[in-house]
Amino acid sequence: MVNRQRTVDLERSLANLNRAVCFLRAELEARAVASDAFPSDISCSQIRASVARYEDEISAATKRCVCCSCGELVSDIDIYRVDNEDPLLLSLLGSLDPCG
Repeated sequence: MVNRQRTVDLERSLANLNRAVCFLRAELEARAVASDAFPSDISCSQIRASVARYEDEISAATKRCVCCSCGELVSDIDIYRVDNEDPLLLSLLGSLDPCG
């Protein structure tokens, strides 16, 4: 009875090992296919275009500021510095939105 149990356990272990090896083979093949499909060369024009897009994004980001009321990025031409006692604020008292 003990020998039969060991045989069953051994067969189960071998089956699990075989499943694991098959899984690893399939994973290796999938990675090989993905590696072959990956672009091998990046042209100079692609690099220049990518750098140009990056420079455009950085340039646009420098023209935005953080609103001190709501924390959102807004165009720097829409940001105004106003003191608490500024008469402009007194005329708007009670009617400002959360960003005001």
